[in-house]
Amino acid sequence: MDLSIKKNEKCIVGLPRCDYVFNSQRSCFIGYGFVQSSLEMEILRSILDSKSMEAIDAGTKLKPGQNVFCAKICSKILTSQFCIILANNDIQDGKEIPNANVNMEYGLILGFNKYVIPFQKEEQKLPFNIAALDTIKYSTTTFKELAEKAIQDAIDETRTKEQNKP
Repeated sequence: MDLSIKKNEKCIVGLPRCDYVFNSQRSCFIGYGFVQSSLEMEILRSILDSKSMEAIDAGTKLKPGQNVFCAKICSKILTSQFCIILANNDIQDGKEIPNANVNMEYGLILGFNKYVIPFQKEEQKLPFNIAALDTIKYSTTTFKELAEKAIQDAIDETRTKEQNKP
């Protein structure tokens, strides 16, 4: 992985360049459906906290007077060390429907070439456009163990040269 300093010099929505630095925060952006994934979020926050990583998601902090997409999503994805996606479908009228916001965040993460850990409940199906991507399928009994291993792997893979110094 290229660990040199890389600024975001071209805004994807046409605003002036932001110059946020890729991978500059010891944080993990988590894209998830706010209604469907509360247990998983509790587990992820606990694991990340135990590893001195800040868990960030689009729903946690208000940014009054700022462009919501830039302040709550794009900048957080850019500066995070790695990302997690909970690609769990929403259930509406008994039907599974992919969460549009989560899939938009997933696309942005992939477009920025960020290290990403995608999870989905084992009984659900991925939308066709991401079905070919490796995804960790889980149940309520396997999620914590799978998440702990995947997060440690992500930390090891995305660690900078400075963080590797004794």
